[in-house]
Amino acid sequence: MLPSAAIARAARTDYRASAPPAERSLRMRHGPRRTGAPMTDATRRARALAQRLFEHAVTAVDAGQAVSRASALVEPALAGPTPPRRVLGLSIGKAARPMARAIAALCGPRLERGFVLVNEGYATGAPADRFEEHQTGHPLPDRRSVEATGRVLESLATVRSDTLLVAGISGGGSAALAAPAAGLELDDKRALVAHLLAAGTPIDELNLVRQHLSRVKGGRLARLVWPARTIALVVSDVPGDRIDLVASGPLSPAVADWPAVRDVFAARLAPDDVPPRVSRLLADGLAGRIEPPPGPGDRVFETVRVWIVARNDDALDAAELSADRLGLHVVRDPAPAAGDPADWARGFVRRLRDLPRPACLLAGGELVSRPGPRAGRGGPCHEAALAAAEAIAGEDGLAVLAADTDGYDGNADAAGALVDGATCGRIRHAGLDPARHLERHDAATALDRAGALLRPGATGTNVMQIFCGVALPAPARE
Repeated sequence: MLPSAAIARAARTDYRASAPPAERSLRMRHGPRRTGAPMTDATRRARALAQRLFEHAVTAVDAGQAVSRASALVEPALAGPTPPRRVLGLSIGKAARPMARAIAALCGPRLERGFVLVNEGYATGAPADRFEEHQTGHPLPDRRSVEATGRVLESLATVRSDTLLVAGISGGGSAALAAPAAGLELDDKRALVAHLLAAGTPIDELNLVRQHLSRVKGGRLARLVWPARTIALVVSDVPGDRIDLVASGPLSPAVADWPAVRDVFAARLAPDDVPPRVSRLLADGLAGRIEPPPGPGDRVFETVRVWIVARNDDALDAAELSADRLGLHVVRDPAPAAGDPADWARGFVRRLRDLPRPACLLAGGELVSRPGPRAGRGGPCHEAALAAAEAIAGEDGLAVLAADTDGYDGNADAAGALVDGATCGRIRHAGLDPARHLERHDAATALDRAGALLRPGATGTNVMQIFCGVALPAPARE
């Protein structure tokens, strides 16, 4: 089992609390490049293009703007033949604050009140008018998460069929909206999720488990607010854009069942990693002694409408359009990024090299590392970037950017990194071994010494990871 200190490390978000709000220009902050050979013009231009494309991608999926563009989905419910007597708001996750501002603007004076449950360090921009805001833990729920959820449930207990709930749902909502299932304690959920994260569990499997350990996830919030009318606007951070898994699907039908939870435990955890109360809950669920979450066809969803308003593909569309306008030969990986960061990044570099220059290779998805309890600093994007830096070492005119669209990756204060053919040389000149840091899941430490980290701060969105490779013609060496 993970020691309590490891669980505490998994829950740390202090570095985000002091991060500056993101500007819409996404002004990146890089550390100083301490050493290394002078950068060639081709490499410098490749780096600038990769960063520019990432900025365009993230700006295109700004969560507040995405909700604002969904006015046609909200306005008919506000002014239809049977307008609601009460209008309430709810916004959860990393993009909760900008989504709440947009909801307040869409609903206007009709909005009675709302709640923002935002993960600590991700509260970008001004607070939303008429929304009561609570900052909560991430990636593990904390006492603040439970208390804030209690406030939400207390407020929603009085809804009726003449109530309209407008909700913004974004990744991070699983930790923000937390109400342990009957028989569980908050510490049970924290310990289990910490073990699953250390094991490199993909987000879809992780949220599948979370659904079954909660009184509000897996469609249970929809059951609690029925028969109120509900509109949910979703910013997707899960592969395949499954609305049942974004923030663990509080307002969407649950598709997975208890045998699926058992399978995740068997594949990812040792028996001792599962807290005893969770084991008893699983046994009761498998035996049919627990009411299942509402699934497709349940009457509670007759009054719920859920739309995805921003996703990874939208970000890639924007980057692809920008790259084309800049005169690059653009190729987009047809398959989403998945699996081990280092292995995937090496394949990405091979595909980039094969393109006719000037070229751009784009990809998006959710790489997952297996950091274990003794991991260093960084996340899967940092590991992918460091592996890419090793693969292009010594090459001119190449740059690879790997970054998380929410502004932070893993346990580091950076979204990812932008590397080139001289990055590994800078790392070695600083006295570090790139391969060793990659093996120890300490990629961010090495990349920081090379001035390669990207630090945009919280971006106001969350649509998984973006990868951009640029290859430009390099002058022939004499």
